[in-house]
Amino acid sequence: MTTKRLYTDEELTSYLDGEAAPELQQEIELAAASDRSLAERLRTLSQETEDIKSAFDELTGTAPEHPDVLLQHADDAS
Repeated sequence: MTTKRLYTDEELTSYLDGEAAPELQQEIELAAASDRSLAERLRTLSQETEDIKSAFDELTGTAPEHPDVLLQHADDAS
C-alpha cells in the first residue's frame, strides 16, 4: 500500500508559481492526477494566489512611477 505524501502550502505554492524544483514539480503533477483532494487543494491555492496578485496589481497601478521621489521626501524629513 502506498502512503499519500502530504504537501505543505509552501511546496504547493512554489509549484503553482513555477518555482518548485523539477523533481517536486513532477511529483506533485503525478500525485494530483490521482488524488482528487490534492487537485482541489491546488485549485483553491491557485485561486487564492490569483486573488492576491490581482489585489496587488490594482495597488501597483496607483503607485508612483518614480519611487526616488519617495526617498527624497524621506531624506528631507530627517
